[in-house]
Amino acid sequence: MKYIYLKFFHLSILQLEGQIVAPSKANSKAQSYWFTIEYVNGLTIDGNGQGGLDGDGSTWWESGGERPGALLFHSCNDLSVSNLRITNSPSSHVSINMCNRTTFSHVSINSPATSPNTDGFDISFSTDIRIENSNIKSGDDCIAVNGGSNFINVTGVTCGPGHGISVGSLGKKRTNDQVSDVHVRNCTFKETQNGARIKTVPGGSGYARHITYDQIILVNVKNSIIIDQYYNDIIPQAGDVSVSDVTYRGFTGTSANDLAIQLNCGTKTYSQCKNAHGTATNTIPSVTCLVK
Repeated sequence: MKYIYLKFFHLSILQLEGQIVAPSKANSKAQSYWFTIEYVNGLTIDGNGQGGLDGDGSTWWESGGERPGALLFHSCNDLSVSNLRITNSPSSHVSINMCNRTTFSHVSINSPATSPNTDGFDISFSTDIRIENSNIKSGDDCIAVNGGSNFINVTGVTCGPGHGISVGSLGKKRTNDQVSDVHVRNCTFKETQNGARIKTVPGGSGYARHITYDQIILVNVKNSIIIDQYYNDIIPQAGDVSVSDVTYRGFTGTSANDLAIQLNCGTKTYSQCKNAHGTATNTIPSVTCLVK
């Protein structure tokens, strides 16, 4: 298999009866994804519990440079993807970009903890995405919710190994990254590097808000709850991505570290005046130092 590309696909149901096996690195040409579906609406994909994709990632992981992802959905609406198995992607397993009203259920993702940058799901610029009753094992984030995404619901997902279910990182490219209304419920983290994580890169702009992690089970998790606004060890500065309206509720289980909760937030903005005259109204932060 070189790659599969579907555009304006008109069938309403696609059934996979077996595993599609990607070629090794030595036998493939450079490409972004093994399997691309774009500009498709109302499609149902059913793997019947056995169908899916083997990305043959072991031939890629030890080398540098760009590595292909397994599956990309781009500009698709009203999709239903279920009973699918994806293993050993060279890079991310499922990328969701500019999609709306899409449900993934009973999806099995399986790559070793040592596989680099093998996110389970990467979501960007998408609305009303549901990931339900799935099992994700990866070498990076089980689910990463990136800029331009809102109303993301994750329910009944088991994550581990992996780096947790993350919002971000946001602000990496210093653009106006915005994420809102992310709800993670009834999920289990097993021996993951992180559990509920929000990560932002200083120097960028945008926000992460209305984020809820609810009824979470932890099994030997290193960073059970973490907000990291110093991501990549960069010192926060004025104008960073803001984080607000975050709820953690119903966490139970065990931590791999004595330090179970880390809330490393950026500095609060403030105003300063020197020989400045005038008035300012309705500003955040307030400017009370002006001389009238």
